Amino acid sequence: MARNILIFSDGTGQAGGLTPDQEVSNVYKLYRATRSDSDSSVDARKQIAFYDAGLGTAPENLGVLGRAWRRAKNLVAQALGLGIDQNIADCYAAIIRYWTPGDRIFLVGFSRGAFTARCVGGLLAHCGVPTTAPGPDGLKRDPKSANALAMRAVKIYQHGSVEAHPEADDPALRDPRRAERLRLAAEFRREHGSGSPEPGGDSNAVPYFIGVFDTVGTIANLGPLWLVIAPAALAVGALGLCWSGIGPRLLTGAPAVFFALAAGLGARLVYESRYGSENGWLRQAMARLPALKPFRFYDTQLNARVPFARHAMSIDENRDDFRVVMWDEDDDTAIMAENGARRMRQRWFAGVHSDIGGSYPEAESRLSDIALEWMAKEMKGLPDPPQFSAGRLNLSPSPLGMQHDELKAHPGLLPGARLGIERRGALDESVLLRLSAPAALHYDVTKPYRPEGLRTHPQAAEFYRDAPTSAGFAPEMI
Repeated sequence: MARNILIFSDGTGQAGGLTPDQEVSNVYKLYRATRSDSDSSVDARKQIAFYDAGLGTAPENLGVLGRAWRRAKNLVAQALGLGIDQNIADCYAAIIRYWTPGDRIFLVGFSRGAFTARCVGGLLAHCGVPTTAPGPDGLKRDPKSANALAMRAVKIYQHGSVEAHPEADDPALRDPRRAERLRLAAEFRREHGSGSPEPGGDSNAVPYFIGVFDTVGTIANLGPLWLVIAPAALAVGALGLCWSGIGPRLLTGAPAVFFALAAGLGARLVYESRYGSENGWLRQAMARLPALKPFRFYDTQLNARVPFARHAMSIDENRDDFRVVMWDEDDDTAIMAENGARRMRQRWFAGVHSDIGGSYPEAESRLSDIALEWMAKEMKGLPDPPQFSAGRLNLSPSPLGMQHDELKAHPGLLPGARLGIERRGALDESVLLRLSAPAALHYDVTKPYRPEGLRTHPQAAEFYRDAPTSAGFAPEMI
């Protein structure tokens, strides 16, 4: 009997289900609606759901000092993208433990969790799902063994990605280590009975469905890094003051020079982390850190063997580190499946990043309910849909719902830019309804909805005939 194996990968800092009234993402809401438990109508014999908390999350059952330490550690993890390989391995390990031949794999993610889900899809295409292993005991499916095997597969999938240049026209530059990676993947499949033993051959399993909310391909989020750098600079300065003592020597001599240099360096790092360009020295230096090297997002093609994929994307997100990464869509990837269902859909929705993927207070989640309703409908409309527990997904979508703005909510904290959207991907009907309305709430101001990113979009151009262009907008980005 074929089962559904659902893997849910949440966004940065998201760990749903910790408290009853927690602000949770759309990923967790879908997990809650499809998991089996004593109060669920989902048949546990036919469906298994696994939830992986987002990058930089931590358990809550820690003391005061423990929580402070974990928060500092998690802030660094979120800023630098540390631990993304473990998130990918956790999801893949769950598949190793639960999958049997014939089962359907569903991958769902938000933000950097969407990055994780798409990487897991690529990992499955490379390595498949192990069914055997060398040794008398064969394949071990306990958590520790599955995770160790998953980490090995992750290293194969990430092999050579640091040298990849996705924007290059020359295929040899786009993915120079591809042949080596395919050879390593073939060795893995041969050893573990997970597909063709030939380089470039097919694995024994790929996702049946991938559904993602606003994929973020920049794993290192340098915006809040100044929250780490500034205290560090102050600590160094404090050491200098302690060394100098209290008295006339406070602002003289070597200690004063030491303090001034530390403060100056800290200020410069703060400035670069907040306002530096993508090609600035700090961001380039961060990109060379060994911990960040493995997961440059080089794989934007949807594997031809994946039957169905859906992507909900933000029109209004204006933070540099949250640029959406679309699937490359062409006649081969967006074609209709054999049964008449469209293989790929990428759709634009009104609102910023978490207005699409959720995690705002429930009273402010009318826009995110739109994207969630769409994704759930797409999943339910599949030829072999997952089970949803009755009454677990009660939504109140509204195209006139509150739109958030993280740059206004945290002024000066995050580097921002006015972004255009790509012409690929259709606008959701709710976007046209919001454009047609006299006004809607934009964080703190009620005004007509006229995002500059839609000015030249063919579905929205008629709404901009009399609307002035906002200062600083770059039409070439569209």
